[in-house]
Amino acid sequence: MDNIESEKKVEETALEIEKKSLFEVVMRGIRHYAWLLILCLIVTIVIGGAIGFRWWKNRDEEAVVSYWIDEANHSVARGNFEEARISLEWIRKFHSQTWQMDRVLFDLGRLYMDYFGNLDGARFYFTNQMQNHWFSLLTIDSWKKLKEIDFLSDRGTKYEKKVWKEFAFDRRIARAGQREKALIKMKDLVDSYPQSNVAPNILFTMGEISLKDRGLRSDARKYYGMLKARFPHSPLVEKIPPSELLEQPDKPLEFRDGKRS
Repeated sequence: MDNIESEKKVEETALEIEKKSLFEVVMRGIRHYAWLLILCLIVTIVIGGAIGFRWWKNRDEEAVVSYWIDEANHSVARGNFEEARISLEWIRKFHSQTWQMDRVLFDLGRLYMDYFGNLDGARFYFTNQMQNHWFSLLTIDSWKKLKEIDFLSDRGTKYEKKVWKEFAFDRRIARAGQREKALIKMKDLVDSYPQSNVAPNILFTMGEISLKDRGLRSDARKYYGMLKARFPHSPLVEKIPPSELLEQPDKPLEFRDGKRS
């Protein structure tokens, strides 16, 4: 009996020693790395303070930049693409240190690509955005745009740049309110270059204009059907509206001065 009690006491003593040793190890580690934790905290406070001070100091400038970005977006919506380009270029020249420069560069690249058909100009702005603002959420979008430009410029046939430029011009016409004229030109473009890498984009855009801007679901159904039949593996096929919507009766929309009435 005495032996059993002695063994229990020995085990309890050993357990207490083990717990005490573990506690000492933990405390020693905390003391050893406390300076590192304090240093990280100080650095975080300094960086946060610097960012906050810079924002407070430049808040008026950022407000001006935001205003001109909005003006550029409104110009695009009105079909005044050159006016939008001038506004964005003005920001790039006179407010080069703005925190919104990633948005400015991306919008310029998209403007050159989608509405001016200038793939080289678009490549310049998208590359600039990625190199100088790699931390931006727009970097992935710029990378996707550059991949698309590479495909159109290098991997496509010799007339791809020409087709894309004409398609961009047709989209400008559509945004300016001349939708019927744009559809006619896009149809001619698809008929002239049926195997072009740009053809899926053209057919999808024709479907969008017919459905959203003209209310002609039958026409949209026709263009989307051509897209699925000719290019079944195109990523744009997944973006086609559901058949329930396309099967509904047409609801023609009237426009005055490029605006829906």
